[in-house]
Amino acid sequence: MNKSVNIYTMYFYPNMISTAQYVTHLANKMAENNISVKIICSYSFFEKAPNLKLHKSIKIRHISFNIFPKTFLITNFLNQILYSLLASFYSFIDISSRTKAASTIVFTAPFFLPYFLFNRSKKMIISITDIYPQTFRVFSKNNRFNLLSSFFHYLNQKLYSNVNQVVVLGRCMLKTLKKQYKNLNLVYIPLWFQPSIIPNKIEQSKVLIDLGLKNKFVILYSGNFGRIHDFDVILKTASELMDHKDIIFLFVGRGNRFNYLKNLIIKYKLTNCIIRNFVNYNEFPALVKNIQVGLVSLSLGHEGLSVPSKFFGLLGAGKPTIFIGSNQSEVSQIIRDYNCGLSLDPSNPKALRSSILTLYNDQKLANEMSQNAIATASSIFNIQNGFLKYNQLIN
Repeated sequence: MNKSVNIYTMYFYPNMISTAQYVTHLANKMAENNISVKIICSYSFFEKAPNLKLHKSIKIRHISFNIFPKTFLITNFLNQILYSLLASFYSFIDISSRTKAASTIVFTAPFFLPYFLFNRSKKMIISITDIYPQTFRVFSKNNRFNLLSSFFHYLNQKLYSNVNQVVVLGRCMLKTLKKQYKNLNLVYIPLWFQPSIIPNKIEQSKVLIDLGLKNKFVILYSGNFGRIHDFDVILKTASELMDHKDIIFLFVGRGNRFNYLKNLIIKYKLTNCIIRNFVNYNEFPALVKNIQVGLVSLSLGHEGLSVPSKFFGLLGAGKPTIFIGSNQSEVSQIIRDYNCGLSLDPSNPKALRSSILTLYNDQKLANEMSQNAIATASSIFNIQNGFLKYNQLIN
């Protein structure tokens, strides 16, 4: 193997949250193309690891464990600090090694990880999944916090301008960083879909069958239920569509707004809404292939700071997607550029109901958007294109 790369990320297989999936697929593709890959990550305990074949040449170094429960923000933060400190220590050892990697890719998972690894590699690439501290600023109006945020902004300028490349997931993120920082080598490498999600064969979904939804018009919202996602307009629309007995809203995932969402569904007796925890990684492709419409939301103010990864699974499965958020967001741009769904202004509460009924009643339009989604995902937002761009960076 001629090329070698160390990848630092807290999340990797068998953890299969969105960041872990992204890095795991990339590492596999690199190894398949004769790149020596070493993953420096934390370890999460799972009852049953997903059935995913890792390339035999990938070396994984679990340098920490998630010893604190992730239920609370502070304990999750302690896990992240512990991993970052141990990653910093490990990088010192790696510098002195005769077999040190030619390139280092650091994912902002957690967001402050690159601070602990600065100047530890001759060739460093930072891949930004969410832009901080700007994401915090959207939530906080506290002046003390804004002072801390300014400090992190200063650190980012020093860090980003002194690494070889800074990778972002969306054109909106590219615009944000160009506006707020100077002298950065920025590269846009979009997300990609899980290859097994392509609808190339008829496949029943055990999840939908078990829930009694096999012959229903299912609208799926999957992934992280975080503070940056707007659920109020979705639930309001669900209440207005209660008379359509075959239209079902299915929420699959986890996050700090899971209980909030669950309690509202119970409180307002939304019998057309079903909420459940994450689906097994290997069951998800069949689920998304058999729903009718995908839902994605991003609260106003977060465009340019984050790109919802759940959208790319829907795209690869050929599902028309309804996006609720700013038209400056990456998801909105893709939907409008390739006519693979509908992009809605969240300030218009009636738009979601109208859009759902349009796709419900107009099968021809839904099929057209479905075909556009598959064609777009297959030709543009695939792992091969992502790998080629990363490969150019480490050459």
